[in-house]
Amino acid sequence: MGEVLAAGITAVSLFAAQIFITWRTNNVQEVKTAAKIDAIVQDSKASCEAILYRIGELEKKQDKHNGLIERMCKVEQQLKDRI
Repeated sequence: MGEVLAAGITAVSLFAAQIFITWRTNNVQEVKTAAKIDAIVQDSKASCEAILYRIGELEKKQDKHNGLIERMCKVEQQLKDRI
């Protein structure tokens, strides 16, 4: 009878230990996954900010170009009016 009781206690203890190990492993994996997701989000934000900055710089260049085109059209019109 004692052997059966010892075997039962051992089985229950091993089962509880396995449940604890599985639970702990899942929690560690969740933390690692959350950290990876945070890193990806931060990288994405940095990339978006860089892209938005570059777009802003291109818009400035385009505005300068458009101003030149408008001035040249006025000059051409003035030259036509003089002729």
